[in-house]
Formats: sequence, structure tokens, C-alpha cells
Amino acid sequence: MQNILRKWSVALFGLVLLLCLTQSLRGVDLRGYLDTVENCARDRFSTPPYPISSATNGDYFQSPFTTLLFWPFSLINRGFAKLIFAGLATFLLLFILKSLEAEKLSKKSQFFLLLLFTHALSDVYLALNPLFLSLGLLWICHVFSLRSDRSSHVLSGVCLSFAILIRVTPALLLPFFLFSSKRRSVLPWTFFFLVIAFGFSYIVLPDATLWWSRWFRALPLYSQAASVLSPAFQSPMAVITKWLYSFGLNTLLISQVESVLGLLFWAFFYVLSFRAEKTNQKDLAFSFLLAALYCAFSRVWASAFLYCLPLFILTLRRGMKLGFAALSILYALLPQWLYPRDLWNYLMSNWALQGLVITALIVLAIPPETKAFKRTEKHS
Repeated sequence: MQNILRKWSVALFGLVLLLCLTQSLRGVDLRGYLDTVENCARDRFSTPPYPISSATNGDYFQSPFTTLLFWPFSLINRGFAKLIFAGLATFLLLFILKSLEAEKLSKKSQFFLLLLFTHALSDVYLALNPLFLSLGLLWICHVFSLRSDRSSHVLSGVCLSFAILIRVTPALLLPFFLFSSKRRSVLPWTFFFLVIAFGFSYIVLPDATLWWSRWFRALPLYSQAASVLSPAFQSPMAVITKWLYSFGLNTLLISQVESVLGLLFWAFFYVLSFRAEKTNQKDLAFSFLLAALYCAFSRVWASAFLYCLPLFILTLRRGMKLGFAALSILYALLPQWLYPRDLWNYLMSNWALQGLVITALIVLAIPPETKAFKRTEKHS
């Protein structure tokens, strides 16, 4: 019977993954990025494609390094390029699941995990943007940072530097590496490869200083291009921000509240992370920080919910909870195609209904983990 259940769960996961892979034929974000990079190449990279004084949805915000990373893929068939990125995303997903031993979860836990993350996984392939790529690089960085040989630390440093160059926000994880004696030796390699990549941009781009300065000036404009009231944003911070808007607060005050709450989120998750690291629960420590990369920002897309995947896997290792199952079913009942579009947009834009369920799931996941490392501290 156990063997039959195992085969059933593998078949179900394979079917879900196959269905999600079909979304990669669209690769909406990747197609737009490659078109922009191709236009830049025709112009010999003389003019950075970033917005200057204002921004709208669809504007280009990828870093100069990511632009150079995309360049070779802009020279080949778009469908082939999408397949390469979809294959890379699949490899990273399987690496995360394998390293966390997700196959050892109960079949019930595996089912509800699939139920919860199918939407986010589908969004990975639908967009094929660097968001999930950054998650995969960070998890590889984590796994190899725990090994003692130099080659592993080099690989860890490469992955961390690439994640930072692609997304910027992973730079918030640097203090964790600095204060962790086990992982500290990764940092010199991280800074080394950051310098190498930065220098490479000066070799390839005709005016790299212009590119980097324009990019840094464009980043604050992202809030104009991606309205937080978009139904796509459902992180815990997005929930708070949407509700603040519903109370009629002005934009400047909401921005200030967001900044303060963002810092509080990071302080909270850092405390949890350091305590887990102290009790030698390395996967848990890094999972808290990855969850912070999702929770502390209001404008993160659906696929970013996968940054919470390691935390949920570790939680489910301790047993399936009725609350997790109920919330997973509730989340699965909120897809766009089940509702009239106007109603769904209203529920997600004004009430952040999906975000409320996600927030409840994260709140449900944290206490069991904190109790676990409290027990470890007492035992030690």
C-alpha cells in the first residue's frame, strides 16, 4: 500500500509539473526582456532602456548584469530560449525538493503542498523571469556554504553573487553570512565575483557607469510601474499596504509605514534565523530568511510565494496540521478562472484575499519551528 501511495504521489507531482511546463511556451516576462535586450544590442548598448522620471507597467528594470546575461539568449530562437530557462527552473525546483527530502513527507502532506504551490509554480513557467532563478541560486548557496571544502565555498559565493546581481534584495542576507562562523568564508568569494561581474560590465558596455547609474535611479520608480493594488501582489506586506489604502491613508504615510514594517519583518526573521542557526538547524535558519524575502516586500509576484516553500516543507516534517490542510484548500478555491473577473480583481486588489490566506499559513508555520529550536536550546 505504501508503495502504491508513493507511486501515486510521484505521478501527481509529475502531472502538475508537466502542466506547469506547458506555461513556459508563453514565457511572458522572458519574451519582453529578450526583445528589450535585442533592441539594446542593435543600438550597441549605447542607451540604457530604464525609465528616467516616471515609470509604467512593462518598463524594464533588470540590472545591467542581467541584461548581459540575457544577451546570448536574445540571439537565438525565442522558443528555444524559453525551453532552456524552463529546464533550468525545473532543475532548481528538483534540487530544492531533493535537498529538503520532500519525498519523505507523508503522502497527505505532499498532496496539500502541491495544492498550495501549484499556482506559484505555474507562474514560474508562465513568466520565466529571474525571480525563481534567484531563489534556486540562494538555496544552492546555502547547501554548499555548509560544506568544508574550498570548491564548495567558491560555488556558494558564485551563486550568492549572481543572486544579488540579478535581484538586489538577496544582499539583505549578507549579515547572516557575516555572523555565521560556518558560512563566513563564503563572503570573500561573493565579493570577489561581484567585483568580477561589475568589471565585466565595464569591458562589454560602452558606458557602464551610465548603465549602472541609470539603473540605480530607476529602481525607486518600480513602485510606479507596479501598483501595489494589483491583484498579483499577495504577500503579507501587500496585505497590510492594501488595507492601509482601504482606510484612506495618503501615499506618503503608507510608504513610511511600509519602510518601518519592512525593517520589523527583517528584524523578526533575523532573530528567528540566528536562533535556529545557533541550535544547528541550518535549513530552518536559511528558510526563515528566504521567507523574509517574500514577507517583507509588497510588490513581489505570485512565483515569489515559493520562497516560503522550504519553511513549509520543514513544518510539514513535524506532521500534517488540520489548519494547514484547511487553508491550503481555501487557497486552492481562489483561482481567477472560478470567479467573474471584476469580482476576483476586487477581492484581490481591495481585500487581498489570497494574501490573507498566505499570511495565515505563514503564521501557522512559525510557532512549531520556534518551539522546536527552543527545545533544542534547553537540551543543549
